[in-house]
Amino acid sequence: NSCTDEDTVLVTVLPLPTADAGADTDICEGSSTTLSATGGVDYLWSTSETTADISVSPVADTEYSVTVTDAFGCENADTVQVTVNPLPTAEAGADQDICLGETTTITATGGVDYVWDHGATTASTDVTPTSDTEYIVTVTDANGCSDSDSVMINVFSVSADAGADQEICLGETATLSASGGSSYAWSTGDNTADISVTPATDTEYYVTVTGVNSCTDEDTVLVTVHPLPTADAGA
Repeated sequence: NSCTDEDTVLVTVLPLPTADAGADTDICEGSSTTLSATGGVDYLWSTSETTADISVSPVADTEYSVTVTDAFGCENADTVQVTVNPLPTAEAGADQDICLGETTTITATGGVDYVWDHGATTASTDVTPTSDTEYIVTVTDANGCSDSDSVMINVFSVSADAGADQEICLGETATLSASGGSSYAWSTGDNTADISVTPATDTEYYVTVTGVNSCTDEDTVLVTVHPLPTADAGA
């Protein structure tokens, strides 16, 4: 009674999905990047997110992994590395004081590329502001990361006033009064605000006025000398 029979069963081996978490990427500190996985129909990231594309903002170098599941329930995993590059330290230089009309050089450091808010694209640039001005520079390093800094240029001015033109008679003395600063230097060699002059002919006097931040300005005053009349009492 040793009867026998046979049957078969087929075991189908399905290939694992080709999980791909994308290429490794570099970002700058404080930035975000999008990671995109492919190869399946369901995704589970190490961040617990379950979409193919996720946005991450790591503060340090981080490896992310994703488990990819295909339509047959087979799983495979892959990882992607996000490298976080520090920001450069932008330095626009120390604040400066200049006099109106002067030109000064401002110099930035900290990167390989520089863009100033007034259009210059070099580390050093000459500026001639007519009023107090803040200049901002964006510094970019070799990794493409950027940082900004600013420098203040304070502009001081002095307005010299030598006074109104005067008319005198020959032999008279005129008093010239300058204003506008803290020290004065006349073309006569005097260094006070008020000076007395007794010109014999029409004469223009100039004064150099020095004020805040040692800034200077000049002004002139004309003293017109009238000849005396020719008196005649008769023969």
